[in-house]
Amino acid sequence: MTLRLLCFSLGIILVGYLPELPSYLFTCSLFSAVVVAAVLLRQKIFAFIWVLTFAAGLLYAIVSGYQLLAKQLADNLAERDIVVEGQIVDLPQENNRRQLFTLSVSKAYSAYEPQTLFNPFPNKINISSYGDLRVKTGEQWRLLVKLKKPRGFVNPGGFDYQASLLRRGIIRRF
Repeated sequence: MTLRLLCFSLGIILVGYLPELPSYLFTCSLFSAVVVAAVLLRQKIFAFIWVLTFAAGLLYAIVSGYQLLAKQLADNLAERDIVVEGQIVDLPQENNRRQLFTLSVSKAYSAYEPQTLFNPFPNKINISSYGDLRVKTGEQWRLLVKLKKPRGFVNPGGFDYQASLLRRGIIRRF
């Protein structure tokens, strides 16, 4: 059992070190090749199980990665005026210039066409307020925002802010 869990985990970890997610075509062909290899190794049951659990870990990580990316802000919604409605879900962070808070979005629509609901839309967004707006945790707000795609530094030895936001399911706005 422990070795199977290790093989599954190694499949997940391997995908985490890839510079980008493999395409669906590559994933399907890789999984097919692994199934063929597993069938060839069926006489050696332990190798068969290890190869299959490793492939399952790979497949799980790739599908999970694509699901996370599907929750990101669509390119056509970036830099547009959008009205979002939702609840403040964390403690706002303040300094002398701005207040940063996370909004759990219940509804999002175009500022100029209120009947046009954006679906799918990210569940959570980070908002920076540079004016007099002050919010508190738990409050409901309707705000006009201009969202930006999250970006970060892909530095192997440093902190990757974009990956951190992605893990928390948050879209970033400046």
